[in-house]
Amino acid sequence: MIILSDKKAFSLTELLIASALLITLFATALTGFVLVKQIFATDIARATFQRDAAVIMSKITEGKGCTNGLRLSEAASVTFYSDTSKLTFIGTDGVIKRTYSLSNGGTRLIYSDTNGVQNTLYTAPPGAMVGLTFGTLNVGAPLCISIYVSVSQVISGKTVLGAVEGSAYLRNHPV
Repeated sequence: MIILSDKKAFSLTELLIASALLITLFATALTGFVLVKQIFATDIARATFQRDAAVIMSKITEGKGCTNGLRLSEAASVTFYSDTSKLTFIGTDGVIKRTYSLSNGGTRLIYSDTNGVQNTLYTAPPGAMVGLTFGTLNVGAPLCISIYVSVSQVISGKTVLGAVEGSAYLRNHPV
């Protein structure tokens, strides 16, 4: 036998109000989580792209990652192209040759070695682009080459960029 007591159960209105409050709290927490995730995702990507750009710069200027590594500063001759993302240089021995350029729509940085074999120096993460620009800072001895490397991607509607700018003096370059 069921005995009704004087204890009152929740009314339908009270249940609806409590449910609405819980849904509001959940939506607020979810929105906060998404915002924090976006902030951290862009910050992490920016730090990663900055690191990648610094590594690319090091590989180009110091010859790392290449067979028969040759520092850019040890080049005897340099060829610039109308495409400023391409540079060829030849070592003082007249044999070691390097050509750096972008391929695959700016998602890969490649170098060609002495034999013309293309090797990938860096591949951008999915959705990201690599930027590479070579130029001269002065004409004379020693010739100074400016290098700008960037890795960028649009994340959550914002452009996230990591970039490094540097230069290399070609101490063996004739005037």
